[in-house]
Amino acid sequence: MKVPLPEGGSRILFWSSGAYHSMVSSRVVAVRDWQGKWHTSGFSEATSMLADIEPSRMTLERSLSSEEGRALDQLLADPCLYASPTFQRNPNIVAGGAEQTMEIETPGRRWISSWFGRRTPQQAGVINQITR
Repeated sequence: MKVPLPEGGSRILFWSSGAYHSMVSSRVVAVRDWQGKWHTSGFSEATSMLADIEPSRMTLERSLSSEEGRALDQLLADPCLYASPTFQRNPNIVAGGAEQTMEIETPGRRWISSWFGRRTPQQAGVINQITR
């Protein structure tokens, strides 16, 4: 995304890129504003590598409900999220797959983790909340 990152109390950056017969690339930013409300903004593009097909694009712009925001805050407060390795790889994936990275920045910490085909349940929970 070629836009300035919004400022807020906490921020999550998530990006994913994978290819096999098609390439899919996604970027999502989630920001918790100073009032405690979470907002997401994202972009995804899929391109076929086998045919001359126009890429499909999708944007994501939404504010999380109070309930979704509380669930995300609980996931971010879980120490198991930050105890995961900084890089994980699934050795069973020999072709295709997606490499994904998540960066979490809160007033008390900054954490970055990447994975290829394998993520923890805590990482999956955060991604599910910000990419709906």
